[in-house]
Amino acid sequence: MLLADHCAPAGLVLPPLSETTLEALRQVLPPYAGLHNPIDVTGNIIAQEDKLITSLRLIVNDPAVDMMAVCLAAVSG
Repeated sequence: MLLADHCAPAGLVLPPLSETTLEALRQVLPPYAGLHNPIDVTGNIIAQEDKLITSLRLIVNDPAVDMMAVCLAAVSG
């Protein structure tokens, strides 16, 4: 979310994803994932490499997406 906060001042737009992409993401991600830009695939998906890769491919192939920034963070405790 912090990265997204810096997009508007830099002139970058976080476009909504197409309904086709959203529906495909709903099939891959848990129901509590944030599917509107900025997208939150949730921390749980980090342990599921196949779902993470599928999600990233779906997002980057959406017609409205020109580029993607991915931020991964590990949390312990």
